[in-house]
Amino acid sequence: MKGHFNNERDFGVEIEFLRPSDKNQEEIANALRGIGVQCRVEGYNHTTRTHWKIVSDSSVSSHRTGLYGDNELVSPRLKGQEGLDELEKVCQTLQLLGCEVNKSCGIHVHHDVTNIVRESDPVAKKFITNLVLFCAKYENIIYKLVSPSRLGRGYSTPVRRTFFSSGELSRVFQNDPLSVTNLKSGLVNKVVRVVNDKVMNGLLQNNRCCGLNLRNIWQRGSVEFRYHNGSLSFEKIKSWIVVTNAIVNSVESTNFVKLSDVPNGSRGLASFRGAIGFVGRSGNQDGTPYTNDQLTKDANLFIQRRYRANHNRIDQYITQRDYGFVREGIFNSTNGER
Repeated sequence: MKGHFNNERDFGVEIEFLRPSDKNQEEIANALRGIGVQCRVEGYNHTTRTHWKIVSDSSVSSHRTGLYGDNELVSPRLKGQEGLDELEKVCQTLQLLGCEVNKSCGIHVHHDVTNIVRESDPVAKKFITNLVLFCAKYENIIYKLVSPSRLGRGYSTPVRRTFFSSGELSRVFQNDPLSVTNLKSGLVNKVVRVVNDKVMNGLLQNNRCCGLNLRNIWQRGSVEFRYHNGSLSFEKIKSWIVVTNAIVNSVESTNFVKLSDVPNGSRGLASFRGAIGFVGRSGNQDGTPYTNDQLTKDANLFIQRRYRANHNRIDQYITQRDYGFVREGIFNSTNGER
């Protein structure tokens, strides 16, 4: 249900991190096994396990003495409060061992959508199309919930860059009356081809390093959100899991996503919170929770604090190479989409 954390939807987390020089990967795995979390050290792979695994990740680097990069901790399928409790123990253990994160690290969250994409072709088409449109619509808000550095390294590029051409976007910025219609129809046609052929690579998404990764949605049955910066804070990771869970739930329950202008600032944030069911659509400026779900209430407060803090870091955002794609709500109301 919209506004409630879906305890029945499996999720997974990938935690990129730095380890201290006096701890190798096997010692970290041993420490996790010592608190009852099954964990193994493995070579680089993308296979979903029934246990946590520590694998290499060359994108994670450290320039500080005493810390080593090339580490990623990948969870098995987790579910509900039990899964969150296990994640909390993992985060606490990594911190106790002296692990850290830097700008090269990210948090990747997966949500299971197997039941949606395998229900029927029309359902899959609608869900995938609306999910891409939703992220594109609110991306100027979403990137203010994460560190500015996520726009600069190329591992979580905007949906607006990955799915739409720069030429299409430039026409939107210039308020071309047909630009929004063309953007949407082009995307819908692209999704239809993908669903019909059941082939993802080279059609919908060549680059998996997008804030929204759908590259292996049929093979793995999950969508991946790669927007978030690295963290070992359970509260931050938990809230991001709840936020992205809410995005999937909202998209699943909607018939279509209208590409309309989402302004920066408190109005845009309120629109995003309303769209994912964190506040009621009427009077949603007052911060009143849409539900009494505690996870939702905590995440609602989390994104308000994050947005306010990051909105004041605009000087850091504008230096990032992909900021031009998300500097404002690009689907301007003059395009007649309201």
